[in-house]
Amino acid sequence: CLDNKMKILYSGILFEGTANTVPIAIRKITEIVIRVNAAHVILSHNHPQGLCVPSAEDISSTRLIYRGLQQVGVNLRDHIIVAKGDYISLSQAGVLYE
Repeated sequence: CLDNKMKILYSGILFEGTANTVPIAIRKITEIVIRVNAAHVILSHNHPQGLCVPSAEDISSTRLIYRGLQQVGVNLRDHIIVAKGDYISLSQAGVLYE
């Protein structure tokens, strides 16, 4: 979570899952964003199998979070997937805002 000057307000692990899935709750994300009065959010998660290619679920859940945050006036700046020394930015890949 970041303020309007991109200063970090909150950083933490929100969800944990298995090697293939992680249950997410947009409500929990939104509650934290509101509590710290964030203006922007950057999400990240890892792919333990070693490929940082976003899955269809990664893309659809990111878009749901994007729309949910918009409802409370917060901008999802990026969602970064990390895997064994590599990463992908969903914002730079053009899939965040579609």
